[in-house]
Amino acid sequence: MDISSYLDRDYLVTCYLQNVTNTLQLRKLEDGSLIKQFPLGLGTITGFSGRAQDTEMFFVLSTFLTPGTIYHVNLKDSGHSRICSCLCPAGSSKMKCRVFKECSPEGFDPTNYTTSHVFYSSKDRTPVSLFIVHKKNLVRNGKSPCLLYGYGGFNETVKPKFDAINIAFIQSFDGIYAQANIRGGGEYGRKWYEAGIRLNKQNCFDDFQAAAEYLIKNKYTCSEKLAIRGNSNGGLLVGACINQRPDLFGAAVAGFGVMDLLRFHKFTTGPCWISDYGCSDDKVDFENLLKISPLHNVKAPEDQKTQYPAVLLITGDHDDRRAEFLDPQGKYRLEWFTDWNRKIVTFNVTVQTRGYVGLGLTNNGKMSGADVVIGGVKPNGKTYFSDRHAVGNQLPVLDLSQDWELLSAWESETHTSISFSRAFDTCDPEDYALTVSLKQYGILNFDKMLNFLLILFSSFITQEDTVTLIWAYGEKDNEIGYHYRNRGIYKVFLLEPDYSPQIIRDSKNRNPKVISKGSTDLKLWTINRRYQLTSADTSYICTMHRGPRLQRKHHVVGVN
Repeated sequence: MDISSYLDRDYLVTCYLQNVTNTLQLRKLEDGSLIKQFPLGLGTITGFSGRAQDTEMFFVLSTFLTPGTIYHVNLKDSGHSRICSCLCPAGSSKMKCRVFKECSPEGFDPTNYTTSHVFYSSKDRTPVSLFIVHKKNLVRNGKSPCLLYGYGGFNETVKPKFDAINIAFIQSFDGIYAQANIRGGGEYGRKWYEAGIRLNKQNCFDDFQAAAEYLIKNKYTCSEKLAIRGNSNGGLLVGACINQRPDLFGAAVAGFGVMDLLRFHKFTTGPCWISDYGCSDDKVDFENLLKISPLHNVKAPEDQKTQYPAVLLITGDHDDRRAEFLDPQGKYRLEWFTDWNRKIVTFNVTVQTRGYVGLGLTNNGKMSGADVVIGGVKPNGKTYFSDRHAVGNQLPVLDLSQDWELLSAWESETHTSISFSRAFDTCDPEDYALTVSLKQYGILNFDKMLNFLLILFSSFITQEDTVTLIWAYGEKDNEIGYHYRNRGIYKVFLLEPDYSPQIIRDSKNRNPKVISKGSTDLKLWTINRRYQLTSADTSYICTMHRGPRLQRKHHVVGVN
């Protein structure tokens, strides 16, 4: 029930949600018997006004084709209702329901369009609601562009509502707008919601993909002209579906999606979402999330006929569904990968500078005693790199032996990028070994336990699960100093086998090796990823710089 109001001392007005649309009823207060039901069509009541001492009421009705129409009902009036054509009890037909105020976009005639409400079968034969909006003269030949929207999460009901963007799409491109009420939402009560959360989250994706198959099978559209869209939890929905069925869609728009289901609970308001997604700290949840997390299931197409659709990813400078910033100035970006077979941590650093780049590991959050690595690219193109150790308030001094290895370095007109690695254990007494605790390890099977014991007994000094990184950079080459302006600290989990794993299997598809990885997002939003294409031996680097502050408006990035 959405609305319950006492009216004219003897009446009760109720508004129910029935098959994802609102039903408005007038009942006797004495016994609850039905006096009149107002047939509202496929719409949503977004506002209501009426008091116990009043003999009249107002309500606002919104549909896919009307932004909001205010209706007035007077219990003492007589006359015919503009929207009431039902068979009502004797005497109730005297109630007049008239349009009090109507709002319609200029140049748009809703009578030229139609909305249908159908039900289709999901993968497990569960009936799912689907709204379809298009022009009345649509020819169903499978060639019309179609936009499919979904959410399916947090017990939220996706009701019929007016959206000018959807109308513009339908009007300008002879398109179709479809809205699927998939499991995980609140359309059909608690059971419907629970059927789309945690271990049942895959049901949401199955429902959405089945909606796409329904539209294609019934010749509304084809896969090449079918686009999907979703925001927040809906962004996750889009990300998961293009991973699982890239052949089903021609384009995808994912806004503010929770794309990393293994680490979302570590940042901002992420713990609040555990109710729907589960938590990777739990073994059962981890195994389920690993299968559906969009970030961890991106893969190269199996053949040229099955390519990913065109994808538009949207985020914003106040989007709390991405990780915390490392550098407040937005100039330092860090990414790390942990190889448990070789027992090596690899760091990729990109900094907005043409000077040196520094990174340190410490277990106490202080510069003194940190294991520091410094590198950069000279004007002549040659690299410089050294392993250092911080002592007190002095300049970092060279270590007795070099624990770090330079993998690559390059410099653009504005940025310096360096990749280097370090083993879990160390070569000199000034540094300390990277180890993890039994709690951090999670599942204590034989292989992990053996690795843990090897690391533990090969280390002279152990540390807590959390490692504190000290990052720094200089404005000029070789400007290495103990300064405070361009450096800071950040706590991370470097050795975390149960977070963000990337599964690599051998040729016989056995004995998977887990490589855990993590990253931090910065305000600079510099993307430095190389994607190897299957059709050509070519690598692509996409770098995006932060635009001007747009007064809290969103920044949009598109990648095809």
